[in-house]
Amino acid sequence: PEVPFVSEPAAETDETGTAIPCRATNPHSQVILRNQQSGDEVSALYDHKIGFFGVLPP
Repeated sequence: PEVPFVSEPAAETDETGTAIPCRATNPHSQVILRNQQSGDEVSALYDHKIGFFGVLPP
C-alpha cells in the first residue's frame, strides 16, 4: 500500500507529552516521524502498539 498506516489525530496526554497514533502491522517496520513543514526527522519514542509519544515541538 502507498500508506502503511491510517493517520489519527494526536492525543493529548499529561506532563509526559503527546501521543501520535501510528500503529504498524509489522512490529519490525522502521518508522520515522518527520516535521511536516521542514521534512526534518523529529526525535520521539516509538512503540508499535501505540505510536510516537513524548514532548514534541509545535
